Amino acid sequence: MLRNLIVLVHNIYSVTRLIEAVKLAYSFGIEKFIVTRAIGAAAQEAYPEACKIALRLNRSILFLRDLQDVIETIKPEVAIGIVPPRYANNLFSEEEVVKKLLEGKIVLLAFGGGEPGFTRKDLELLDARTLDVPPDIPNLGLMAITLYKVTREYHRRVRG
Repeated sequence: MLRNLIVLVHNIYSVTRLIEAVKLAYSFGIEKFIVTRAIGAAAQEAYPEACKIALRLNRSILFLRDLQDVIETIKPEVAIGIVPPRYANNLFSEEEVVKKLLEGKIVLLAFGGGEPGFTRKDLELLDARTLDVPPDIPNLGLMAITLYKVTREYHRRVRG
């Protein structure tokens, strides 16, 4: 049921960071990747490269204008924004996410592409969660840790 897990990167301007995020998500077996509010070079130069990676791996990638478009189009039952510790009070729970995935729910995990990744308005659309990590871990690091925790828990539950 990892096919119901969607990874999103929002507010990204770096070509390198976007390509690394795409590769990272796909390396964890994620099939669906969304980019919102891609700015400048990330919107122009990274777009064709990210699409090429997705095609090569038989995965999907979607570029949309904003988070609101994703919520309206995809309609995830769970939409979590992973943010640095200073931006959220609630800890992320991979157990909760995997439970929802095993129930067949669509889960969106959103990560910021830059610093800060989300505005206050953006966070109104997401359940802001953080990890129990040092406060200066960059967003790409938060993505790696989160996807590791989710896929590990998923495989633990599925394999029993």
